[in-house]
Parts: sequence; structure tokens; C-alpha cells
Amino acid sequence: MSDFFEKMDIGNALKESLNEVLEYEKGNISLRTFIRSNIPDLPDFKASEIKSIREEIKCTQATFAKLLGVSKSTIEYWEAGKSKPAGSSRRMLALIKNKKETFIKEDLKLIG
Repeated sequence: MSDFFEKMDIGNALKESLNEVLEYEKGNISLRTFIRSNIPDLPDFKASEIKSIREEIKCTQATFAKLLGVSKSTIEYWEAGKSKPAGSSRRMLALIKNKKETFIKEDLKLIG
């Protein structure tokens, strides 16, 4: 599905989706079901990796904490190796690490 959005701008994607709804309502097509079964495991992050990710997107610990929805002390503990991120924080770190150029240019502007 991500390939779909990479090839089309959001306006065209919405238009295509609305056309599919109209065709379904007319009985011309049936609904498609997508089942995603290959979700990657959550990666583990070393303290140095977390700090590197933060520095690459040019965030202070306080700003990075706000971005991830955790406290500044949590970031300090992660970067000192006293604790490790869990769950959604690990997924968000992976997304930022893997898409940092896009994240810096686009997502940070949206977040504020």
C-alpha cells in the first residue's frame, strides 16, 4: 500500500478511492481485503544508536522526548544505557532512523 501512495499524490489517491466507492455502490466491483502478515519485529536500540538518531535530526533531549511522547529523563536513561525503549517508542525510533531524510524535511514541519 505504501508503494501506492509513493506513486500518487494524496489528491489523486483520494480521487481513486472515491471512484472505487462509487463503483462498489453501483455493484461494478467487490471490496478488496488486505491482510498484512509480514510486520517486522521491533528492533532493539543501543544507547549510542538512540543518541545518534536524536543528533541526526538535530533535536535536544527535551525536544526528542516531546516528539516521542516520553519524559526528558526517559531519553537521558535510554542514552545512558540505564533503560531501553519499549513498544511504540521502538517502532517510532525505527521509523525515524530508516526515513530520517523524509522525517527531517517533511514530518518535523508537520509536528511543529
